[in-house]
Amino acid sequence: MACDYYSFYYNYILLLNLQNYYLFFHKILEEKLRMVFRNISICKIVFVCFFITLNINFVLSNSDTDLSNNAMSLQVDVKNTKEFKVNFIPIDYTNNISNFIISAEKNIEFINVTYPLANGKFIYGISSKEFFSSNVGDTLDSLEEPILLLRLYRFSRLGGQDYDRVVGIVPMNWLNQHKSNGSGFTYIGMNSVLIEDNFRHGAAHEIGHTIRNNLGIGFFGLCDESNSDIWKFKQDLLIGLCPNGDSNPNDGELDSECQRTPNGCNITTLKRLVPWPQDQQNDEITMWNFMGDSGFEDSRWISEDSYNYLLSKFDEESSIQSGNTILISGIIYDDNSVSFDKFYILNENSFINETYSYGNYSITLKVNNSIFYNYEFEPIFKMIHTGGDTTDTNITPFVAVLPFADNVTQIIVQNSTTILAERNVSANTPTVSFNNSFQGESYNDSFMITWNADDTDGDNLTYAVLISDDGGNNFTTVALDIDETNLVIENSLLENGSEFKIKVLATDGVNTGEDISNFSFSIEPDPFIDLIYPEDDIRLQTNNVTFFYRTTVLDGNITNCYLFINGNLNLTNDSEIVQGVVMNFTQSFSDGEYNWTIQCVDTNNFVGESELYTLDIGLVIPEILEINVYPDTQEFLENVTINVTLAYPTDVVLVTLNITNPNGRVYEYYNLSNISFGIWGLNNFTDNVTGTYNFTFFAYYNGGTYVKESSNFMMVEEIINLTKCKELDKENTTYYLTKNILASGTCFNIHADNITLEGNSYVIYYAESSQGYGIYVDGYNKTKLKNIRIRMDNSTTTDSVGIYLRNGENHLIENNEMVIRGSNLSDSRNHGLKLKNVINSNVLNNTINVLNKKGYGVYLESSNGEITSNNKLINNTIVTSKDSGYGIYIWGVNGGVSEYSTILGNMIKTYGSTSYGVLIQQSTPSLVRNNLFENNFISTSGANSNGIKIISSQNNFFKNSNISSSKDNDVLISSGTNNTFLNTSYIDELISSGSLIRGWYLNVYVNNSVGNNTIGANVSGSDVFGSLDFSELTDSNGQIPTKSLAEYINNGGAKTYYTNYTINVTKANYENASQSANLTTNLNLIFTLESTILPNDTYKFYIKDSLGNNVSWFGSEGNIVLKGSCFAQSTCITNDGSSFIIGNSTDTTTAFINSIGDLCIEKGDCGDLSPACNNPSNDAFIIKNSSSNVAYIDYNGDLCLTGGLYENSNP
Repeated sequence: MACDYYSFYYNYILLLNLQNYYLFFHKILEEKLRMVFRNISICKIVFVCFFITLNINFVLSNSDTDLSNNAMSLQVDVKNTKEFKVNFIPIDYTNNISNFIISAEKNIEFINVTYPLANGKFIYGISSKEFFSSNVGDTLDSLEEPILLLRLYRFSRLGGQDYDRVVGIVPMNWLNQHKSNGSGFTYIGMNSVLIEDNFRHGAAHEIGHTIRNNLGIGFFGLCDESNSDIWKFKQDLLIGLCPNGDSNPNDGELDSECQRTPNGCNITTLKRLVPWPQDQQNDEITMWNFMGDSGFEDSRWISEDSYNYLLSKFDEESSIQSGNTILISGIIYDDNSVSFDKFYILNENSFINETYSYGNYSITLKVNNSIFYNYEFEPIFKMIHTGGDTTDTNITPFVAVLPFADNVTQIIVQNSTTILAERNVSANTPTVSFNNSFQGESYNDSFMITWNADDTDGDNLTYAVLISDDGGNNFTTVALDIDETNLVIENSLLENGSEFKIKVLATDGVNTGEDISNFSFSIEPDPFIDLIYPEDDIRLQTNNVTFFYRTTVLDGNITNCYLFINGNLNLTNDSEIVQGVVMNFTQSFSDGEYNWTIQCVDTNNFVGESELYTLDIGLVIPEILEINVYPDTQEFLENVTINVTLAYPTDVVLVTLNITNPNGRVYEYYNLSNISFGIWGLNNFTDNVTGTYNFTFFAYYNGGTYVKESSNFMMVEEIINLTKCKELDKENTTYYLTKNILASGTCFNIHADNITLEGNSYVIYYAESSQGYGIYVDGYNKTKLKNIRIRMDNSTTTDSVGIYLRNGENHLIENNEMVIRGSNLSDSRNHGLKLKNVINSNVLNNTINVLNKKGYGVYLESSNGEITSNNKLINNTIVTSKDSGYGIYIWGVNGGVSEYSTILGNMIKTYGSTSYGVLIQQSTPSLVRNNLFENNFISTSGANSNGIKIISSQNNFFKNSNISSSKDNDVLISSGTNNTFLNTSYIDELISSGSLIRGWYLNVYVNNSVGNNTIGANVSGSDVFGSLDFSELTDSNGQIPTKSLAEYINNGGAKTYYTNYTINVTKANYENASQSANLTTNLNLIFTLESTILPNDTYKFYIKDSLGNNVSWFGSEGNIVLKGSCFAQSTCITNDGSSFIIGNSTDTTTAFINSIGDLCIEKGDCGDLSPACNNPSNDAFIIKNSSSNVAYIDYNGDLCLTGGLYENSNP
């Protein structure tokens, strides 16, 4: 890349015989560059050997139009670098593979313009055809993370490309969805990383951790620049020093400027060097080093110390030549046990020497008693996440590509004293051959390959399968470590082509045989159909519709196309189909809702199908799509714009609006203007009353139909822009942050009701030199704090809370981000958020990181007889990193009452010792009770730490949550009664005093012997003691409401089990059924009921099929017997010419019994045993005995039976 530094530029010329000037001019150039790049980020000053004429024109000098007198010729010192190869692989992309490709391209661009690699030496691959699945469940735990990275590297490396690093990219929010934090991670010693696809500098960041010193110095490579504690931890762990982030290496501290938002050391560089757009207007712009956090993607660059460190590691390496190489990998556990993966011999004859001269562990390849090759390394049991979080694990992966020879007899992993594992090399190589011929094959869908394999030594074989789309020049791994000799290949990720080949590797653990298909085969797609008109989900007011489409197919012709309406074949094309030309079908419809699709068949009989579109025919149904108000909130006498977006805008006749202000005054019937297609609005409303304004839109359409919808907005007295910390004391006012601000102590004191502080994602730095709060509210109500970033970095401060609310109600804390550092004293009490004696307040979608000892994420306190109640904490991420840190702490002291708070959908993690995900504590005579915890993920990893700890609190309810503590009991109750854990996953509990109820969900479904839902069956359940817990009737779906049942009650450590439960099902005319349910997790029970002996009514009305066979009868005792089943549904339509039909006054069918004995009714249900069937409300088909009606089906399709309904019987 050619870089234009200031007005520094160069011209290539050819110079000869200047060797004598080399040293002199090298020093001049070095000094000139140092001057030009002082305090300016370096951009790719890695020069491939060339001669240049150097022209320098400094920006601060006067302009000189004669550039010829400034020229100086010299030979540049050559700094070549090694090749650096990176492969990008999609993980868990079931669709939207384009997001992966875009992300890979952005990461490649970032590395290409920041990493110090010579021209052409950054080599990358985008493996969009990889079939890689994470195989991770709902939660990605600390054991699965390193195994995932190990699989990723082996998967990529096996393809035959000698990649230095492998980057796995997962969809956005994948880590959060799998209960993990950050936007990426890597493992110390691994050459693979994982990032999310919205993280442009993610690959550069995570790879930076992996570029280590081959002397063993710097296990982490580049260190994270976001947290001084984590940076210092890594600094202390390393034999050397963190190579970045400390401008004064003598003090051994991360520079304070690197820790401020957006984290990462700041850099001044030239705007024109950055290839992505910038909001900053100056030629010189401020950026931040990519070793900071994720986020602020457009403002990331590379700092000088990071650049210099990487440059020192990208010297040209010496490849080691070898007859063969072998991929060796496995897991080392913290007890020094080792498990080996299957090894694979690679078809490569050289490898990069990355062994360390420092390391207490080694992989040794031996030929009998002689050492063939020795590779030293040092395992470290830590995982690194973006942002610097370093998680302890009890396993560490290892992987290496090493030289191999046919006479190697043994492979050993050992530490300095002990052989930990060994694998002997057997004498013979497995043989493998395909069963498929592949010659002339063309695959349109998934296809199976099979092979035969044999090993003379009788070893168990494992296989890897690879695919090539270029005739075998390059292969991509499809499957790894499979045991079967067949594989189904899904071709959904394969582009069409005719040069595909398959390779199978068979390993006995070391020796590896292979077979490559002799012939190429083709991947051909189904015909592609592009639907042009009508558009999807559209309403047409014409009954004659022409459907336009076009179709194409590779290497073939289209023979026919078909229109399907509501799943049924409607029309066949009756003219020649020309590929790429718009074709059509025309059909007439009655009013209604339809779905349609088109299928086309090609000369290979491959069938392609278009997307499924929906279509409405008939009059417009009015619909309001969206309502927008802005600004919301607005100042008095300033304009508010209110817009409505309508469906079918061409059919809109009139749109009106009325508005009611907080005093009840109504502004009626504004006639609105159509301001753009589909949008009507009012843009000049104003008033001077504080509070909520309610409004309603009325939209009138052709045909006399209309629709209305209501919403509201706020108006306040004043909106004020803030550029510094101050007291906020104007009631009904919105304050806006317009820049980052800083306070020596407290930043904002709020001294009025109904104040909104909108942060606009700016940062409040507080307690910079003394105790204080980011925001403090005492005795006021209705405070709204939104979109604020709050930071506290003072290493000596105590008792400094990010947001502290006291003695108020109806507050809102939403979308804020807090990072609270502070003192590491044993009792620093620097919390993220504290609510004391606060009620009816909401804490929503905040991220809180507390990085000091005895710092709490969220602290709910009640004291001195006051109440903290009915507060909601929803969808927050809360992390504490030091000892005695609590994620959420609910405490009542000195007679305070803390109750009825809802904690919903939060992710809570603590890492220090004696730390709790949630601590609930009641001190006499206070009360802490009746708090609900639902859908939370809570984990702790420190010693003496619990996911949940309860002291003297009662009636708290935990449901649908996951709780874990890696080093202590997941749940600890030292005292407190009636605390319930329903459908909450955890492993162990300790109840030293008090009680815990643990329960699960039970679902019951009842059907009959032919699989139809059974309505009105009685389902009852009794516990192990025989006590009846429930009795319910099944609904039309054959189900009862979900039941919550106790597994056991743990009272002071003694468990009383209520399982097994006995579940009984009864229904008239069916055999009773019963099951025993061992409720140790959620259960879904299915009961299938068998019919009992049929009734034998004295008189019967028979319904027969066309052959005269009985399919049903109605009896004089009010019974009905069906050969089939009864169905209650909205429409009963039959094309069966032998049906017994009930119709209404317009001859529309409302009920029938067809020729297979099925009964369909449009009203009511299929219930029986009614107390009476007298006086139907409409005309009806009636069965009666000598005195009264015993059954009927009326003309609306309603069934009444005084007897029983017998299905699937023999009438």
